[in-house]
Amino acid sequence: MSTSILASTPSISALLRAVTSRYNETKGDDEKPLDTTEGIFTLKDKYLKAKICDDTLRRLFGLKPGYKSVRKFTLDVLSQYVGYADWDDFNARHTDAGGVQSYINTKKATIVSKELSKGDRVEISWLPDRRCVLEYKGENKYEVIEVQNSGTLDVSDTLCFSTVTIGKPLEADNLIKDGVCYQGVVLGKKDGISYAKIITF
Repeated sequence: MSTSILASTPSISALLRAVTSRYNETKGDDEKPLDTTEGIFTLKDKYLKAKICDDTLRRLFGLKPGYKSVRKFTLDVLSQYVGYADWDDFNARHTDAGGVQSYINTKKATIVSKELSKGDRVEISWLPDRRCVLEYKGENKYEVIEVQNSGTLDVSDTLCFSTVTIGKPLEADNLIKDGVCYQGVVLGKKDGISYAKIITF
């Protein structure tokens, strides 16, 4: 049975950046970039050594609506394309907090608070393995509903921010934790937010 990895896993963004970088370095002048269907076909047919569904690649690179998980097989193939043994090898190196982590945002997705309604939920993650779900309370205020691997945030904390931009740190104001108000908090200070999505029910 194939293992699936959550799409919000921060190192997936790093892998897609590495794939894009290598593809751009090796593609011919007449070959299209990966933000086009033609480029996806070129990557699949010319450069990858295993069969991956066209729709899978289009979703990964933002040409089709989002996805919740990715098969480990797909991540293995893409990891091998950029020079790693498999996804486990790539992920281990990119979730090492002591390692060097830097990559350029490819989708430039942004969440804007004023476009949300009260009760909407936002999922964000950042390296090495941090993830949280926030519920919008109105007036740029969010409450932490779920949190994983963060030494900064806890469930029921509240914080304020106007936007989330992938590839940039999230600078939030007025963090309230256990009844104490702090001036603010920065999430993803080194590499920025790697995943941000409005959760739909």
